[in-house]
Amino acid sequence: MRLRLAVIFAVLVAAGSSVLAEDAPAPAAPPAGSGNPPPEAGFRFIAAEGQTMSWLVTEEESASLGGRYATSVRWSEHLTLTFDRDLGEGFEAKLTVSSVKPEPSSPLPDTLHFALAKAIEDKPLDVLVDRSGFIARVRNWPGVRGEMSARIASTSDPESVRLIGFLLDKLDDASAGNVVGRPLLLLSAAFSVPFRIDGSAAEYPDWQGGAAYMFPGRTIKTKILGKQDTKVAATWTFSTDPRNAADHIGNEVLSLLNAAARDQPMLRDVARTAASLLAAAGLELDEDGVVIYDASVRRIVSFQHRVRILVGEFNKEQKLVVTALN
Repeated sequence: MRLRLAVIFAVLVAAGSSVLAEDAPAPAAPPAGSGNPPPEAGFRFIAAEGQTMSWLVTEEESASLGGRYATSVRWSEHLTLTFDRDLGEGFEAKLTVSSVKPEPSSPLPDTLHFALAKAIEDKPLDVLVDRSGFIARVRNWPGVRGEMSARIASTSDPESVRLIGFLLDKLDDASAGNVVGRPLLLLSAAFSVPFRIDGSAAEYPDWQGGAAYMFPGRTIKTKILGKQDTKVAATWTFSTDPRNAADHIGNEVLSLLNAAARDQPMLRDVARTAASLLAAAGLELDEDGVVIYDASVRRIVSFQHRVRILVGEFNKEQKLVVTALN
């Protein structure tokens, strides 16, 4: 499948998998009969000048059409963030992406996220990290964009170069941080999610943050799974009305399917009927995440995230797993 499909899909998906219950034993039941909701808390991002944080990132993208078509690619990379100077509102830092490679059992990924990671591999980027852990700005973005474009031009076909160049040209120094540091974008989003400290489940309608997609009308449910020594495991799940999902991302999904059908004839039927499917039933959008926070190092040490889009028989899924290395 051509890389252009991943360009179309880039704004749609980013993802992970579920943590096992034994990784975090269930907490005691919350007290009954309370008149007010239990108190809430969230995980706090903490960094210091001179500190270095490193993560192993594993990503997987898959698509299927019933039993007639299936494709899957999987790769890994290392991310390192060194905090140089505390500016008060955030940190001057260096972001380095290294060791970008397919997993042994995977074919060479032909995806946007893999191509972008290869384009900045082993090149430290000067960035500004805010107090929530988000990459707020990529310094000297025009120069970085030029170097990325040159690397991509040397490794990709002309059409992919054109489409990726179109994407990069749309970015400024602020939005570029969401692209070059996408795993950290999703990891940092975990710091914005509230949890009830007694371990009971909580639900928040019309949630606007901490997600791969941000549009009105989505509901998030959160729960602390359990505690073990200094570690706390928590999970969240988004639910989205299919009609609401289709209204906000239906056009992008149609573009994805139409582009995919040009390369995969078996997808042409679902591409032809996708518009009527979206109009009749909307689309299924599933998103969930699991995080493990270690109070001894005051960091999220494990993060898993998954997003799935389903239109008729066509299923597209991305998974992201981030593990702290130090």
